[in-house]
Amino acid sequence: MKGEGAMGEGAMARWGLLGIGGRQAPHYAMDVLEEVDGTREEALARLEVLVREELARRPKGLRTRMFRTADGFLLVTERMVHGHGVHFTVAELVHDTEDDRRAELEADAARRQERAERRARERAERRNRGEDGHR
Repeated sequence: MKGEGAMGEGAMARWGLLGIGGRQAPHYAMDVLEEVDGTREEALARLEVLVREELARRPKGLRTRMFRTADGFLLVTERMVHGHGVHFTVAELVHDTEDDRRAELEADAARRQERAERRARERAERRNRGEDGHR
């Protein structure tokens, strides 16, 4: 996986674009909206597009404010009793077990292919020896 340790502002990495919020504390919903390969600035720019799309889907009758934070954005929508907020943030992806799983599957496929090729060579050699023995 890319990104051993903290990445600099302009360094390339894989970024998770996350939406966190919704329910009452201590239980929060968290969604990985997308993953972006690039710089932190590129990830923040893509996140802003997603947040503005979400802002456009909010009810028009309710006041919604969009704040920029150090690591993303915060949407706060006024409700009857209290506000509802969703924090949108970028986070560098430093490990993903799916990458491990994919690597294992690729290694298994390579081993199966290697075995199949070896068996095909052995069959061909046996056929060739058999043909040579009949002459």
